[in-house]
Amino acid sequence: MPRSGADADGDGVADASDQCADTPAGDLVGDTGCSVCPCDGGVSGWASRRGYLACVRGEARFRMAARTIDAGTKRAALKHAKSATCGRPGRTRCCLPTGSCSVVSERACAARGGDDLGTGSCLPSPCD
Repeated sequence: MPRSGADADGDGVADASDQCADTPAGDLVGDTGCSVCPCDGGVSGWASRRGYLACVRGEARFRMAARTIDAGTKRAALKHAKSATCGRPGRTRCCLPTGSCSVVSERACAARGGDDLGTGSCLPSPCD
């Protein structure tokens, strides 16, 4: 559901209406431009990875039923969620020396000589 006007973070919500100006690429957003299932889980955090994935899956299904996204967008949202640290305490996105991104522990990232990027998804790759 693209809206008119400049959209610096590419989430489909014009900057003039966007209340979350730096929405991570690939997140499903609401009318305010904020992630519907934010990686940090909002106020209380995600009790589990399963909870985070259920949120994304449910929102994608709802939008498919409402015909506001297509099957390809739904698949991309689920792939983005599955490649994220969300609901996985102690995990981080790690840019490896090969240029690829991997979700691992901070210790494993350091052992592999990677750059710790913190929470979020490895899709699209933040290592480019």
